[in-house]
Amino acid sequence: MKQKRKYKNLNGIKRNSLRPKSKLKNNSLQNDVIIEDTLEQRLIRAIEKNKAISELIIGYVPYTISFLVQELNGTTNKPAKISAFEKAIVGIINIDGQSSFSSIGKIMGLDIMHDLAEEKMLRNAIDSMIRYKLIDGDDASYFITEQGKEFAAHGERMSTFSADFELWYLNKNPDFTSLRDCISSLDEAILIDQDDMFPEGEKIHNLSFEEIKNLSEAQASNMQSSKERFILQSATVKSTSFYKYEFTVCFVQSIRNRVVRPLVYDDNAQKIIPSLSELIDKNDDLKQSLFNCMLQIASENTEMSVFDDINVAHAQVDKNDLAVVNAAEKKLLAQEDGSTDNITNEGARTSDIDLSERLHKKALYDSIAFEAEIHSIFQNDNPDEIWLSSPWIKDYTFMNNRLPLIENYLNKGGKVFVSYSAPDGGLNTNREMVEEKSRKSLSKLEKKFPKQFFHVELPAFHKKNVIEVKNGQCVLFTGSFNVLSFSVTSQNVKHVRAEEMCLAHYQAAINQYNETKRNFAKVYISKAKEELSNLNAEQIAKYNNTKLLYFRKDDNLAELFIDFDNAFEEREIQVKNNFLFVRKANNDGELPNSKSEHSVYLRKALKYYNEGPNSEDTLFNYIISLYYLTLFDNPEDAGIGDNWKIQLQYLLLDNKWNGLFIYGMSKDTLNGNSKIHIVIQDYLFDFSNVTLKSDIYFKLAKNKKFLKFSEYKNARISIDQLIKNL
Repeated sequence: MKQKRKYKNLNGIKRNSLRPKSKLKNNSLQNDVIIEDTLEQRLIRAIEKNKAISELIIGYVPYTISFLVQELNGTTNKPAKISAFEKAIVGIINIDGQSSFSSIGKIMGLDIMHDLAEEKMLRNAIDSMIRYKLIDGDDASYFITEQGKEFAAHGERMSTFSADFELWYLNKNPDFTSLRDCISSLDEAILIDQDDMFPEGEKIHNLSFEEIKNLSEAQASNMQSSKERFILQSATVKSTSFYKYEFTVCFVQSIRNRVVRPLVYDDNAQKIIPSLSELIDKNDDLKQSLFNCMLQIASENTEMSVFDDINVAHAQVDKNDLAVVNAAEKKLLAQEDGSTDNITNEGARTSDIDLSERLHKKALYDSIAFEAEIHSIFQNDNPDEIWLSSPWIKDYTFMNNRLPLIENYLNKGGKVFVSYSAPDGGLNTNREMVEEKSRKSLSKLEKKFPKQFFHVELPAFHKKNVIEVKNGQCVLFTGSFNVLSFSVTSQNVKHVRAEEMCLAHYQAAINQYNETKRNFAKVYISKAKEELSNLNAEQIAKYNNTKLLYFRKDDNLAELFIDFDNAFEEREIQVKNNFLFVRKANNDGELPNSKSEHSVYLRKALKYYNEGPNSEDTLFNYIISLYYLTLFDNPEDAGIGDNWKIQLQYLLLDNKWNGLFIYGMSKDTLNGNSKIHIVIQDYLFDFSNVTLKSDIYFKLAKNKKFLKFSEYKNARISIDQLIKNL
């Protein structure tokens, strides 16, 4: 039994979090990745078995019921068998109305006058009938009792016994007899005090004897059963305990008739509870309270918005989205009726059975059910590629729901492509499109799976897309906002703007796949082109960009590589003719030509980096060292990772030092981050791919200068000499 605990309860609703129930491992993978089986996933599996295809999930809400468990002692009459000899005695008396001892013996063919054994046998049988209260009287005249008449009719006598039994009931609804069937185990319930059981002003409902018999029919059939003719005669309460039990109430709506109904889910048993669902459905006040709470939670945690005015709701939705959803609803109804016949969302027909039909995809998904579909795509469909596109990536969803699936799938050899939107308002935004933990995880995945995992930021967009590719065929799910009107009672109608995922026509899927793939290629080609200027002769000679190799396999993308290939050839010529760096005649400025020399440079740079500046001269040395540690693989070789970006921000914000140099800022068009340009002692140092939060960006922007780079010495050209002279 769970430990007793106290918590606040509002209208019987407890807002608990989505806790994992169990963790599943896929042991066939190279590296086992734990996938948490969340409440939402378990709920969806149960809901899918108990709803129609045309019913969509609106949302769900935690629901806690309070109930009483009473231990009682009762007395019950139950049927008991008697011997054929005894039955005959009762039958004789019942027919004649009354009979003497001698008459009964004579009718039964017994010689009770001369045979003592037969006389004793009859005497014992009649004494038993008297004890059973089936007959009464003496040897002169025996007559049948009321219980005897009952026995004559049914061939049974009633015996009495006493026993302890237990009843569970709702204080406000003792007529609900199925409560015990609704709760998987009392061990999963929460034992509470009586004070926690009742809101102020509510009192315990003491069961009447008729209510006890009614509950016993369902919960204690050994004490009361009309079918088995067990009749409870009396009952006394021995003890009363108070419990709470946690359910989840999910609301679904049919797109066929717009009816909304609740489904109660028990996570301990992982099943829907029909009787409790029906009870809530019949209680308008409770149903409305739960529904309102569900909408509030959904609007706080998802992109759902709730409106009282339907016109205001429609103003928030694109008409094209509504048309897409309406078409998807029609196809979903056709799927439910079994009459799809390859009908597409546009109403056209195709003789080919596309991938979506072979994988049994539905035409329309609510946002909750689509989470289950995502799991199916990653774990069951075995596609060659999965493309995930969302305007934003939030840590909770990505780290808990997406990342384990992606890692498992990558371990099995698949390819995953993740894209997210640039800030819609440029740099002036308070919203992180990719939250910190997710951003770090994306970078780690790309390093761990360089040939399989791709992620890019694309120009601002607002739609979610999921594409799975298998054997050259594509399935596309695209997000569209819809306006839904809900009415669980006739007095209260709510209008909701919510996102639904629609299955696209197979040709639309191909078009979207080609477009998205092209956009990815542009980003990776641009990034590779920008990095060319930082490559030395050895790196150019061994150049092998695994990302570009994937996109080069697509002939439709060939023209995108023309400028890059020209730039690469030009860079090769520069390297061969030693135009990359301008060196002194004595070769003092050559790149380190051995690992030991490189180690010396790193140690020098780390010394000034760790000590920090303490004068104008050491400030120059510090900036040289900081810059050197950002080049090539130096951050990893020095063991500082991205920490140099934090040190750079500290330097720029420190009033003690930022007056001794000037700096400029620009936007890195490749990844949306910032470039910082620092000028000190006539040297220009360029720091790329610097992530600045909005508040820091605007602080720095106040004092930035517009620099003419041609007026300063390029520190990149002289960095080896500068670091050598430290």
